Parts: sequence; C-alpha cells; structure tokens
Amino acid sequence: MKNLHLETDYPIEHKLDKDFFAPNICISAIVGQNGAGKSSLLDMIFRVVNNLSYCLFSRIERDASAPLSYITGLYVDLTYEANGKTGMVRVRDGVLGFVFGKLKCKFIVYKPEQAIQIGEELQEYVDYASVNFKHTERNSQSILLYDSY
Repeated sequence: MKNLHLETDYPIEHKLDKDFFAPNICISAIVGQNGAGKSSLLDMIFRVVNNLSYCLFSRIERDASAPLSYITGLYVDLTYEANGKTGMVRVRDGVLGFVFGKLKCKFIVYKPEQAIQIGEELQEYVDYASVNFKHTERNSQSILLYDSY
C-alpha cells in the first residue's frame, strides 16, 4: 500500500471559515475498484482489534457491554505507527502477539487442536458488528471508519 497525494491546479474558490481546519486532523482513505478488497481490509482490521481487546480486556468487568469473543482462523500482521514508534499486532490463530516500542506481549488464547471455527450464526453477528463499528464514530480521536455496501 502507498499513500496517495492529490495535487490539483484548480484552486478552491469557496472561502472556508478560519476554524474549519482543526489541529491534529488527518484524513485517510482506502480506495479501489469494486472487488479490490476494501471491505475485506476493514473487516480484517476490525477482527484483529477485536482479538487484541479480548486478550487485554476480556477478564475486566464492564458495565452494559457484551462479552468479548476471540475470533479464530486469523493469520494477520497489523503494523501501525503512533507517537513516532512502530507497533504491530500479529495474530496466528490462537496466539496473539503485540509489540509497541520496547513493550512486547504474547497471549496464547487456545491450542490449535481445541479451536472451534466461527459458525454461520456467529459470522452473521461479526458481519453486523463490523458494519456498525465501521459506521460509528469512535473515541475522542473522532476516527470514522466508513464502508458503503
């Protein structure tokens, strides 16, 4: 993947308010033709974040929230950068590794021979949760993942 920067010779004629551009706003987009895998990429990111949340927070009692479930069958590396440090979440089915700067964690959720794959019923729930997650503004950072179906 690469970043795409668009430069145009067409100036914007419309005058914008001074406070239209707030500090610390970054707009990123995933673009591509139909069938290129945009929705699959967002679903995979959602599932990796879900599994990381399961490993970190599944034993913490939370008010009015559904219990977290670990999603099996994933083999994904999700690399990111924050505060000048590179981090990575690596999922290998029942094993999840997390690295951020000097911090390294490894969670063994289950042994592969004990794995139960997602059934159709759970798959529908995951798809529904993914759509709701992608259309919902999250946290104070105002991250909006939007995917049109």
